Amino acid sequence: MSFRKRVSWLTSHPHVALYEYQGTSPTTNEPHGLSRQVKSEYVCTKLAILQNIRTQLQTRKAEPHAVYENLMLQDDSTERPRDHKQIRNQEQAACKDVGTKKGMNVADEIIILLGKLQTHPFVKDVHERRAYATR
Repeated sequence: MSFRKRVSWLTSHPHVALYEYQGTSPTTNEPHGLSRQVKSEYVCTKLAILQNIRTQLQTRKAEPHAVYENLMLQDDSTERPRDHKQIRNQEQAACKDVGTKKGMNVADEIIILLGKLQTHPFVKDVHERRAYATR
């Protein structure tokens, strides 16, 4: 029998929950998501580590490889990232929050700005002025 957890709430006391467990609890956390091939136990990364990665990526404008090496050289083994992919994922998430991507040019940024006319409450108007070259 697999391990199951059931949660019930009392209608008379909605702030009270009853937790019921059936089966035997697993001794290790099973890998999940896209990590099915990994045989090691799943361990969730601390939020402080992810925030440290983002901070270093943003303040230094560093490449993910350099951030990874810098974090791996620190003495505290509990504050290290799992692998390079974790750094790249944080970089991608940070760029997504800002609305930029690596390799964007001015035309891409203008398109994003024009799109914010419809979605962002602060952007109300965009004016364009053509600059003429003098001969």
